[in-house]
Formats: sequence, C-alpha cells, structure tokens
Amino acid sequence: MYITSKHLKIVKFLQGKKDINIELMSTFFNTTGSNLMLVFREIYKHLDEKSNLKKIGEIINFIQNHKGSLFLLRQEQHFRKRERRDFIIFSLLIKKIIKLNDIALELDVSRRIINYDLEKVKKFLKKFSLETASTNKGIVLKGKKEAKENIVHLFLFKFFLEKNYLPKKTRSLYYSFFKDYNLKKVIEDLNLIIEVMGGKYTLYERYAFYAFYLMCLSRNSSGKTIKDLESFTEFKNILNLNLTENKLMNIYFFLKKNEYLQKIPLRMLKKFKDLIIRIYPRNFYNNEYYIELTIRIKTIFEKNYNVQIKELEEFINRVVSWVEFCDYKKKLDIASDDFFAIPYNKFSVDMLKTLNEIKEFLPRFSVHDLTVIYFTTKDLFQDKTNEKKIVFIYKYVPRIILNHLKSVIKNEYNIKCDDSIYIGDFNKYKIKNQIDLAIIVEDLKIDSVKTLKLDFPEF
Repeated sequence: MYITSKHLKIVKFLQGKKDINIELMSTFFNTTGSNLMLVFREIYKHLDEKSNLKKIGEIINFIQNHKGSLFLLRQEQHFRKRERRDFIIFSLLIKKIIKLNDIALELDVSRRIINYDLEKVKKFLKKFSLETASTNKGIVLKGKKEAKENIVHLFLFKFFLEKNYLPKKTRSLYYSFFKDYNLKKVIEDLNLIIEVMGGKYTLYERYAFYAFYLMCLSRNSSGKTIKDLESFTEFKNILNLNLTENKLMNIYFFLKKNEYLQKIPLRMLKKFKDLIIRIYPRNFYNNEYYIELTIRIKTIFEKNYNVQIKELEEFINRVVSWVEFCDYKKKLDIASDDFFAIPYNKFSVDMLKTLNEIKEFLPRFSVHDLTVIYFTTKDLFQDKTNEKKIVFIYKYVPRIILNHLKSVIKNEYNIKCDDSIYIGDFNKYKIKNQIDLAIIVEDLKIDSVKTLKLDFPEF
C-alpha cells in the first residue's frame, strides 16, 4: 500500500473534528463509505504496525490523535497516475525536451509504466491542440505558441488549486518555474492590482489571475510590453472594456509603475481582458452555455430549498464565473482540496440531494462550490412559505372530488386555490403558512382568517 495525496487529504480533514459523518465525508472525497473506511485502515496500519484496532471509530480517533501523522506520511508520499501524467506534461512545458528514462528514474517507476503514462499525456494534450513527438534527443511538445501559452496558464491555475498535497518533486518542479522571481512579492503585487480593479473575485478567479501573470513573466517575448505603451488611450483601445474612465486609468497606471506587472506583453492583454470580464459578468459576460448551466442551478435551488429567486440577473452575476471554473476542473482533471476552506458544520446531509443533481451536468461541482454559492446567494432567496396563499378548507367534501372542485372554482370565479386543507389540520397549517383567503363551500367557522363562502358548484 502506497501513501498518496488522497491519504494526506483524509488525515488533514480528520484533524480537529469531533463528530465524523461517514456519508458526508465520502461526499467530500467523492468516494463511497466502504472505500473511505478502507483508506482509514491503510493510514492506521502505516502509522502503527504493532497495535491491532478493529473498530472504525477507534481507528479514526487514533489517526486524529497521532502527533505528526501528516508529516510522517508526507515523507513516503507516492505519485498517483494522474500526478505522473501532469508531472510529465509540465516537464515538457518548462524543459522543452525530456527523456523518458530520466522521468522513470526521477519518479521511481519502470519505463513500462512511463510508456503507459505517455499515452495518457497524449490523450490529455489533444484536448488543447497539442501533441508530443519523438526525436533522437527525447520527447518534445508540438503545437502553436498560443496553445502552449494557454496550457501553461491552465497548469499554473491547476497548481494553485492542488499545491498543498502534490508530491514534493512536483512542487519542486513548479517552484523551479518561478525561480527567477520573488514569488511572494509577485503575489502581493497581484493582490494590489486586484484591489484596484475591484469587482468580485472568487478563489478560482484570484488563482487564474496569479497563473496568467506568472505565465506572462515566463515568456521570453521580444515584442512590446505594457511598459512600452505610450499613452493611456493606447491601453484603453487595446482593452476595449466598458469600464469607467477612472477605473481603467487606475489599472493602467498601476500596471505601468509596477516593476513586475509592466512586463506583461501587449499581445497578452486579450487574455488579461478575459480575466477582467469574469469579475464584471453583469457588464460583459455572454457565454450562453455557462449562463444556461447557472439557470439550471437556480432551478434546483428553488425546487430543493422551496424558495423563489426573483433577481435572475444578480444570481447569474454572482454564480456564472464559478460555474465556468467548475467546468475547467473537469477539463483539467483538477483534484481540488477547496472543501477544506468551508466549516464542516456548514454542510449537511440534506444538501447532498442538491449536490448530486448539479453534479449530473457539472461532474466536478464540489461541496465547496455548493456551499459558497448557496451562502453567497442566500440573500436572494424568497421563502415560498412566506407568500400569502389562498386555500380551500373542507370537512365533509369527499377527497376524491377535491381537485375537480378546485378546478371548477378557478374556472367559474377565477380563484386559484394553492392548497386543500382539512378543517382539523388547519390550525397547524396556519403556523407555517400565511393565508390571504380561505375558500369554503360548507358551513364552517374559520377564525382569524378572511373567509369567502361559495355555493357548492354543480358538476
């Protein structure tokens, strides 16, 4: 049994939690309860080969209280299949040429396994219009310059989401990519420009911006950069964004004066514009596919939480870019650990139905995604139970004719009854519902509610 990032995440998740709900936790890790318990036992055996605990509760408690468990397991972390694939791809991106024997030696696997991984690499790269080619010196990456830049950007974005639990050699590979820059200073500068630009940034958008800029820094471009811009008007015309003059000017001068940001090539400003569009979706967003998926989420929320979301545009504005990044997670095969960012008690079993319905069309939609979207749009919810209703109250009317009776009342009096309530259940119903009008066709006494008695209609 090898220790992988999956084991590390589970140990991290268990730390500091009192009551572990296996069903919830298996949802967080996109696995089954039985598989999760198997992983618990694997971790336990790795930490203590001598004792022989049997009960899963005791094993969980042991893992939680074992000092330094995460550190110990990290020392023996092995690559998962997709992590080997990603290591090979990023090696190609930054080294330009690789030898499979060297990769096999570095990852401590056989050449046969690396050959198998290479087929996975080819399949993955094909989605981005790239391919590998064999030369007498090794394996190289072939494709258009723009396609290579795009995948560098996406892999850096992927790195920021996965970095905490990647194997040490993968993290070292990425940090070698940043070696010529003070990464901490770069991130600080990027956070400042984010403040200047304003808008609403999700975690994903922030990481996408970091990745874009680091990709720009890595390009050896002989063309013009932002530093070479001669005027604000030139910058404004290139971006062509419908933002206020003042906001555009703030962005322009910040970029021009910053020692790192001024190095962004002008040809990269289109991608920079795409990032800005994501933080101002109300102004610019026009991807109908992701808007449609967002509306589907709205419909599921309304059904499962018994609410109405009347401000559709605002809901789309808050959710659509998040939906787009969820789709990216599938395309990039991202094993995000973003669920660590939410309090365990914020998610409940009754949210699983909503999560599973959304995952039918957004497979990588996570617990974290649902929790964030739910709590950032909750102020748009209008509880249906708070709407005033027109109800039909009855005592002796046969249940079998109730629906037909309500239909006749609607046709003859243009009154639509929302519910049919037996008189004996009416007091309980009133507690949970606001009633505008009670319709009756019998001699019934209804207290504290406006009542309209109609003649019993002829059938």
